[in-house]
Amino acid sequence: YKLFKEGKSIKQIALERTLVPGTVEGHLAHYVREGLIDVKELIDKEKYKKIASLADELDTLNLGQLKAELSNDFSYREIRMAVSGIMAERDKEE
Repeated sequence: YKLFKEGKSIKQIALERTLVPGTVEGHLAHYVREGLIDVKELIDKEKYKKIASLADELDTLNLGQLKAELSNDFSYREIRMAVSGIMAERDKEE
């Protein structure tokens, strides 16, 4: 979290911490879910809107189901981050 807030990329953090990028992404998704990182710092705003809209339409946050419905222009990383952002937004509403 600290390294990301210092402006380092996922790849840079992974190298510095000797982790794979997917592990760093998982950590950052946690902080998105907690509301400490705005999801739009990690994925494009328009992609987020499309993923959130589809999640509402399908009434699911299942990554596999969302990925199956989205084009190949959307990565699992983007979907994972978006789902964390959606969950954070829902928590704010409660």
